[in-house]
Amino acid sequence: MKLFLCENIRLGAECSEKLDVESSRKWENMRIRKLEEIISKAALTDVSYIMFFGELFGRERVTESLLDTFFTLAESQLDVNIIAFVNRNEYKRISYRKDVPENIHFICIDEKSEYVYNGLNVSIFENIVSVNSCEKSKNVVHISAEKDNTYTVNVEENEYEVPFFEPEGYDDVSKHHYGYGILELSDDEAIKYNEITNCIFSYEILNVNVLPEDNNKEIMKKLLKATAQYSYETFLRINLIGKSAFGLIIEKTKMMERLGERIFHVEIFDSTVMDIDAADFENDISLKGEFVRLVLNDESLSVSERNKILRYGWNVLNSEAVL
Repeated sequence: MKLFLCENIRLGAECSEKLDVESSRKWENMRIRKLEEIISKAALTDVSYIMFFGELFGRERVTESLLDTFFTLAESQLDVNIIAFVNRNEYKRISYRKDVPENIHFICIDEKSEYVYNGLNVSIFENIVSVNSCEKSKNVVHISAEKDNTYTVNVEENEYEVPFFEPEGYDDVSKHHYGYGILELSDDEAIKYNEITNCIFSYEILNVNVLPEDNNKEIMKKLLKATAQYSYETFLRINLIGKSAFGLIIEKTKMMERLGERIFHVEIFDSTVMDIDAADFENDISLKGEFVRLVLNDESLSVSERNKILRYGWNVLNSEAVL
């Protein structure tokens, strides 16, 4: 008997990165499609059960449309049974529905209980789920809830963290691994477990070096060349480093819009240092010279603050538009 394991689906979660309304809708729809693909994959590979652990919906209030979406996905593959182990609060929020598809089984993991589903035995005690393929089988697998709200599969004296569904932002990427686990139960053979790594998006960080002679057009060319390797399904943070021309305001918004035409989400951070020689302003008695000296000699400012004030202040003094 083969089972898929996955935790923290959080079907109604919001992306932790700053997305506009259209991108947020795309992000949500792509997550729904991923869940649909997992259920379809289970049907194609003779998986008897999919087990979901942790947060199923990821919202304080589970909306009717969210439940309808989940029910529709399950009904598309009625041969695959879905067992969702949810906490007491989430169970209360969904248990009132009377139209739950026959292949979905919601179980409160906070309560002691036992179930039998077509040859699969499931018991819960103290947040530990025990499963085996028949009553006589001695090959029992324990899946336990940990203090950090993750779940661990115990197989043949080995422990594996149940894979999370999908990162919700950069902060999640390094915390867990993502995809789903495949657990194969047998009455007389060793239990098998392996994992499939599967993420919709990659989360990348890219440094691009800027030179004092680069204007916005040249910087854009560098960005286009440096980002050619990334697919559309990418969250990309770009750090502009190096030295930028004195007084140059880097048009980050325009650059992000241009790159966003073929990459899902792009952020650009200007970490360049302005190419300025303090000696050039030592004897400058103009207002501009006094401004530059005051900023350069202010030790309370960080490098990034100093550069920002110099860049915008210089352009204001030159009556140039600040973009």
